[in-house]
Amino acid sequence: MNRFQAHWGEYLGDAVYGALDGTVTTFAVMAGAAGAHLSTPVIMIMGLANLFADGFSMAVGNYLAQKSYNQFIDRELNDSLAQIKADDDQISHMISRSYRRQGFSGHTLRHILHDLRRHPKIYAQEALTAQKLATQPRHPVTSSLVTFIAFVLIGLMPILPILLIPQLNFWSTFGFIALVLFLVGSLRSYISLVTWYRGGLEIMLAGLGASLIAFTIGSILSQLV
Repeated sequence: MNRFQAHWGEYLGDAVYGALDGTVTTFAVMAGAAGAHLSTPVIMIMGLANLFADGFSMAVGNYLAQKSYNQFIDRELNDSLAQIKADDDQISHMISRSYRRQGFSGHTLRHILHDLRRHPKIYAQEALTAQKLATQPRHPVTSSLVTFIAFVLIGLMPILPILLIPQLNFWSTFGFIALVLFLVGSLRSYISLVTWYRGGLEIMLAGLGASLIAFTIGSILSQLV
């Protein structure tokens, strides 16, 4: 894996998350409108309005979540630095035990501890790692932008068929979206242990299920109102 892949790989989860949510929520809104027998222009307006509004909301939420996570890490690092000053022997023992489990010992282990003490922040990070706490901050702006772009670009998929082929019926679009959901869901195999076909099927079934619920409710309400 090259440096580019390593850097952007950590944001793949944001891209997949945004793409899936963009596709599912946009099509669910359009499915509800179709079930209510609204006109094609109204369905497209509702889909586009939801796409950008929900995409922005999701990006802001992701930004605040990542920022809060980074603030949590900073607080933990400060607490760890204070703990090092108060009881360095305990921290040193904890880090040593963690490195011994990885196969280090003797002179090599002492050399590692010596070098770590010369860099207090890294020493504090190692202490948190030994306690199995996540300590890698992420860039909130980048994370939120990746989410928003993926949300809008992939979320356009339910709208494009109607835009390009106005006479296309709902169920043809439904089949197209099933394929899109499967392809996007299969990308989960890059960020988890799930196989590509299982990841694709899980997301496809969940997304189509949400869309069918929206379509059914829209259809029922259109008859009641």
